[in-house]
Amino acid sequence: MLSSSSQLRSTSCTHSRSSSKPRRGMLLVTAAVKAKSARQVACSKTLVSKPEHTEEVQQLCQQAMEFSQKQMGNRSSGIQEFTCSADGWESNVFHFWERYDSNVSLGKHNTTPEMEQFMNKVSSRGWPSCSTAFQHLS
Repeated sequence: MLSSSSQLRSTSCTHSRSSSKPRRGMLLVTAAVKAKSARQVACSKTLVSKPEHTEEVQQLCQQAMEFSQKQMGNRSSGIQEFTCSADGWESNVFHFWERYDSNVSLGKHNTTPEMEQFMNKVSSRGWPSCSTAFQHLS
């Protein structure tokens, strides 16, 4: 989670994982829920970097988070929340939590030059796909 200084940090949980957990190579969409009457959109993303690019990807994630949080100050951006945290177990895994007013706001944010540049840079430094789950909130 974020500190007041908006620093990317590692998260931890109180439960333990079994020693037989699968190794990550590619992540697939694990859940998607759509409700037509909802007014907000929540998006959870998991980015897995190649181990040799972990530090660089962490810096890119920090920059994307700082840009997005500045955009939150502009109410017309439609961004309600944007956080990124490093995984507590795997240092090359980063989790994003995003909440928007609408699908249009999500699309506008993801197509800004800054976010397109972020996606282009991390796509060459990460695994071929990432996990994304969308949920419409009322």
